[in-house]
Amino acid sequence: MERGRPLTEKRGVSLWLTAHLEKQYGSYAGVDEVGLGCFAGPIFAAAVIIDNYEWPEVDQLGDSKAIGPRKRIQLNKRIKEECKWGLGHAEASEIDEHGIRLAHAWAIERAVQALKYKIDVPAVAIDGDAFEIDLGGMPVRFIRYGDSIIPAISAASIIAKVYRDTYMTKLAETYPEYGWDHNAAYGTPEHKAAMKKYGLTPEHRRSFKPVGRIAHELGDCCDGTEPACCFMHAPRPKRKEGNRP
Repeated sequence: MERGRPLTEKRGVSLWLTAHLEKQYGSYAGVDEVGLGCFAGPIFAAAVIIDNYEWPEVDQLGDSKAIGPRKRIQLNKRIKEECKWGLGHAEASEIDEHGIRLAHAWAIERAVQALKYKIDVPAVAIDGDAFEIDLGGMPVRFIRYGDSIIPAISAASIIAKVYRDTYMTKLAETYPEYGWDHNAAYGTPEHKAAMKKYGLTPEHRRSFKPVGRIAHELGDCCDGTEPACCFMHAPRPKRKEGNRP
């Protein structure tokens, strides 16, 4: 499914997939994360079950990145009023210690667990391509561009986005130099320049290549002993014989 396809076609696919998932599982939670590629701060994930589609704003749900900030906040409020939802996150320290893939899975697992405290969750539909995740044997469907075509995933995307943006705005009060209140800690030129000028904070993900390189350039680094302090000092995996360099 391409993001550029007409809205009517996306709407048709959305209705078909939603009906298919509900027929197969009875009910399911839509799941999405925000902040996977940021240079600093946690990953946030949300899980949402929509049992009732008879509220006007449900047709306005979509990929949170394609919705303006004011509208996102309005939809976030309505979603929380109309749906059951759960939130989870993984800290920057967990990302650096265990890797982005595992931390990503943990954020989602925690969001689903938070939702399970409120309501039974028969299955989940997660935005994106498949990856390894442990949900205790619960059926999992991965749907590419699900945040654009599945209302429950769209709702999760919006909740996670609003929550993380709010969190990073608050964190910017402690670290005002980096512009996190408007760049959300993504790798913008402004953020990179501030990192080089002011150094790194405890919230920066040193295991990310661009962040680790800056830490290395600044000398804000160790001597290569374990655990590795940044990407530049992380141990490189040995290549198997016969692999191309």
